[in-house]
Amino acid sequence: MAYRSPGPVTLATMTIFATLCFLDSWCLLPHPPPIVVVQSELRTTRFFASSSPSSDAVTQLVDELKARADVGIGLPSGEVRRNYKARLQVLSDKLSAFRRETNVTETAPCSLAAVAVQEREGARIEARLKGPAAMHAALMLRDLWVYQSLEPFTLQNMMQQKRSKMTKSHPEAPPSDHEVCLALVESSTQSNKNWDLTAEATTGANLSYGQETLVMVYLPVSLVITMIAYFSELLCCRRKKKNTD
Repeated sequence: MAYRSPGPVTLATMTIFATLCFLDSWCLLPHPPPIVVVQSELRTTRFFASSSPSSDAVTQLVDELKARADVGIGLPSGEVRRNYKARLQVLSDKLSAFRRETNVTETAPCSLAAVAVQEREGARIEARLKGPAAMHAALMLRDLWVYQSLEPFTLQNMMQQKRSKMTKSHPEAPPSDHEVCLALVESSTQSNKNWDLTAEATTGANLSYGQETLVMVYLPVSLVITMIAYFSELLCCRRKKKNTD
């Protein structure tokens, strides 16, 4: 197959990716809006908190978790992951202190689960906002593909997922809401090990935010799509030439 200079479609594709990469590298590209409707989750949290005998303590816990300093945007993935894990550690410490100092009743675990799930989702969104907008969009599409839901991280959906896992492990004894909520409280403070390893690997490469955005996000995708555009134009040109001969 003879070489042919890139056509308008290929050049346009390269220009679009170069522009997006430049904007994203300088934190000028808007991030996608969150799909999850947080208002319903906030109402759920308030419901569990108000129905718990320790509602004032739960409300205080929520306020304490909100009090945190912003760490900026445009951070390398290793630093983003460290901040994310630090926020989960704060959540773990606060929940542990709450359970030590408060009389945990049948309702309180679900109050804590509502707080934990909401805080974990907030930490997830915050972490994604610190990185490239393109990666944020890709992760949202990945969530949609994996969980088959526009709202996979609401309390109800998380309880359903956790209940399903616990039932598979012990089919002879289906878990109660109390047990599911306690399990959610524990799992909400634990980061994903695979993502931790990936972040450690990129930290070892010692890349800046701009370099990561180019090398890890845009370059692989742009090369594939640009090559598809180029060979599509090449095949189209050959067919036209064959028809005119």
